[in-house]
Amino acid sequence: GRLWEVVGGADKGGIVVRTGAALSSPEADSRLSTGAVVQELECTDAGRLHYRLVRGLGPDSGWVSLKLKDKALLVPADDAAASAASAGDGAPSAGSRKVRVLCLHGTAGSPGVFSRQLSQLIRAAEPDIEFFFHGGHLRCTEEDPTIGKQVTLVQQFFPNEVLTQYALPTGGGKKDGNLDEPDTWRSYEGLDEAMDLIQASLRQQAPIDAVLGFSQGSNLASIVAAQSCLGRGARIRCVLHLCSSLPGWTREGGWSELFETPLDIPALVVRGAKDNVAHGSSQVAALYGAAEERAHEADHRPLPSNPKECQEFVAVLKDFLLRHCRAA
Repeated sequence: GRLWEVVGGADKGGIVVRTGAALSSPEADSRLSTGAVVQELECTDAGRLHYRLVRGLGPDSGWVSLKLKDKALLVPADDAAASAASAGDGAPSAGSRKVRVLCLHGTAGSPGVFSRQLSQLIRAAEPDIEFFFHGGHLRCTEEDPTIGKQVTLVQQFFPNEVLTQYALPTGGGKKDGNLDEPDTWRSYEGLDEAMDLIQASLRQQAPIDAVLGFSQGSNLASIVAAQSCLGRGARIRCVLHLCSSLPGWTREGGWSELFETPLDIPALVVRGAKDNVAHGSSQVAALYGAAEERAHEADHRPLPSNPKECQEFVAVLKDFLLRHCRAA
């Protein structure tokens, strides 16, 4: 059947899907994402489309309206348009609304920890940008042989936080591996579940314009970017990487195919000059067609500790987000 692309619902996380042709039919559990491509199974004279999902997020099948009053919700997609959608031609511009950023914390972190670490950025960007935080589902403990010392350190500064991570680090153990030995680079167990949960969070908080990740969160943000580019997940406008590991996760299992070609999405990759934990920022930047790279003088932390340098870096991050999320 004919292919259609969803163009409506950008400000609502997609368009409403119903289980039957009638507008009185029950709503499906989720919306059909803006940018999704569907195949027509049946179309009524009243402009109701029975579809099968081809690319994007939402129910595998259901009924949607082609128009809402005079506003098109879906438009015909020829093969070229469908191909562009699958290649991640970019999420809709944020326009005049606030830019929405999903933040992914590091190992032995939490939404509470990360929001405080980013507090100066959040305050400076408040008129234009709002930040949402997705927490890890795996609890970190001091008994863990790989991250126990890191947990102890973080708890000194955030004693009341439950510290978590998204996936279990493998590869380089306590470090992210040796540069000349790719087999030792950082990899993970449990990425399938971690990415499913992140994509669920992207749907729940939609529309999300950008993803900002630190440490483990930065590493997984590269997968979010790749999924966006290939039409296998929520579409985003840009990604910010803070303190990234050597990207062993891009070389293993089903994840390697996401990185066979350079990612065509704006990326800002930041490293700490004194970071002795994660050493892969240059290698992560190389995953993209044209990433911007910056460095601050601090160690393994999201923002520099020096007040003047922090203020300058906050301005850089804010400018990057507005430049790529507000542009038409």
